[in-house]
Amino acid sequence: MRVERAPFVTIGICAYNDLPNFRKCMESVLGQRVPADHEIILVVGGEDGTVEFARELESANPDRVRVIVEEKRRGKIWAVNQILKNARGDVIVLLAGDAVPARGALDKIVRPFLAGFRGVVTGRPVPLAERGGRLLRGVVRFLWELHNSVLEVTHRRLSTSIHASAELMAFSGGVLREIPEGVVNDDAYIANFFLSRGFRILFEPRAVVWIKPPSTLTGYVKQRRRVVFGHLKVGKSLRTVSGTTFKTLGSHPLLFLEALIDVFRRSPLMFVFFLATLMLETLVTILAKVDMLRGIDYTRWELIK
Repeated sequence: MRVERAPFVTIGICAYNDLPNFRKCMESVLGQRVPADHEIILVVGGEDGTVEFARELESANPDRVRVIVEEKRRGKIWAVNQILKNARGDVIVLLAGDAVPARGALDKIVRPFLAGFRGVVTGRPVPLAERGGRLLRGVVRFLWELHNSVLEVTHRRLSTSIHASAELMAFSGGVLREIPEGVVNDDAYIANFFLSRGFRILFEPRAVVWIKPPSTLTGYVKQRRRVVFGHLKVGKSLRTVSGTTFKTLGSHPLLFLEALIDVFRRSPLMFVFFLATLMLETLVTILAKVDMLRGIDYTRWELIK
């Protein structure tokens, strides 16, 4: 009788000049159980000690950790492509270097593939909005609660989510070989690439990943402007609509409404922050469209403190 080989897992993490957050990320990763043989590929750069810390991890875990140094800052897509080119895994897990997976998150994100699933599994980002004014903290919380609610509702109603989160996702290896240059949002490209080829995206709400959002309104607008720009560019590249909100509003408006109502049901105060978020998202969408017309290059992200 033929015995199927258990899938091998590659965990890819990118970090540039972000030592404090990267250190917390790796402490969590190395302390977690991954339910399969695996490797960890770190693509790192900068002058703040990020590279040196990654080298220390590689020396301490030579059979488990590999480091690729980004000598000159080329942007996240270049870094993700290094992971795709060097990964040996049947399953590839991408984790943001400034995010911290909660206990058990890596186990949860990988489990479906051990049962034979092929496609994408996305985790649930949860912001640690511990700084900034009350309005900004409320907007950040609303934005991510709506994001996760949309993923949950579409997954339940359509048997597939319509987006995947760069903060923590996993996908079948060998399907996507490279992300084209000029792409800004790697998560949007990966999600739409797999969907366009008939694969499903599973939402795993128990795979929680903690993220630190910008602590100032200026930083928030800069980040959202870049993200919306990235969705517009992916949509143009793949001839689709990209983004959790845009895609659901365009193709499944009733499901978007259901997700929105679920957020309000859990916390009626979110309605106030919904109105504030709506105004800010209108602003950043206009700015992003102007950036598209101007041909702005966001491939090398400005570091948001």
